[in-house]
Amino acid sequence: MEVTFSYSFESDRSVSQVAEEVEINAILVNPGVWSKTFVLVPLTNKSGDFTVTFPLDNEDFSHFIDVYKAVGKETGGSAPYNLTIKADVHTTAQTSFGPIDEEFSQTLSTVLGSNILEWEGELVGSKPGAIETSRIIPNPNKFVGLSIIQIRSLSASVAGVIFILLVYLIVMKIWFKPEKLSPVEEEVLRARKKHSDVIVDIEELPQAKAREMVIQLSSLDELIKAADGLLKPVLHKAEADKHTYCVIDGLTRYEYISEA
Repeated sequence: MEVTFSYSFESDRSVSQVAEEVEINAILVNPGVWSKTFVLVPLTNKSGDFTVTFPLDNEDFSHFIDVYKAVGKETGGSAPYNLTIKADVHTTAQTSFGPIDEEFSQTLSTVLGSNILEWEGELVGSKPGAIETSRIIPNPNKFVGLSIIQIRSLSASVAGVIFILLVYLIVMKIWFKPEKLSPVEEEVLRARKKHSDVIVDIEELPQAKAREMVIQLSSLDELIKAADGLLKPVLHKAEADKHTYCVIDGLTRYEYISEA
């Protein structure tokens, strides 16, 4: 079937430079255990009102079911899993009252694991917004309500405070530089970008079976090759300063551990 998502931006004031970014994903979730995201419409630039159409047919649902069955087999779970179709739109525009920068999301959810798909969620959604402005009315007798002498004294005080804040910010910038990502975290980010179709984030790894053999691999690439050859998902558990990846094939567990 063809699924259509339409978006319209409306304003009671004149707007210009309206631009949107839209992305639509399918999110497969076993609550509290694992989740997997599938890109249905990649991040796309739009301008003004738009409509996006994408296919969602039996092959897609079969693929979702195959994934949750494969992961469920490895993790020991068999409960029905939630499937959410989520559209995210980021809109920017300019008005005479100031810029507009808004996020909007629309979701439809169902449960996989039964013969009937029942979707939950609103087919039509909206999100109101407003730009608040303030206006200063000058007093013709005084400048901001102060005499010239008071203004000079206030200016000197403000200049002193600004100087102190400037020194403070310079010291803070020198002493407290932001920490760079550790090599372990950099590897995790690279893996998620490169192998997002294979890696599944999981809260707890399955318990080792009796007589199970664990084979430690020296790199994540080797583990990915093993997963491709076995047609198995790569299970990923994140801990403080430690990330464990594994592929389970019967009584054999291929494992790669990345830690600081």
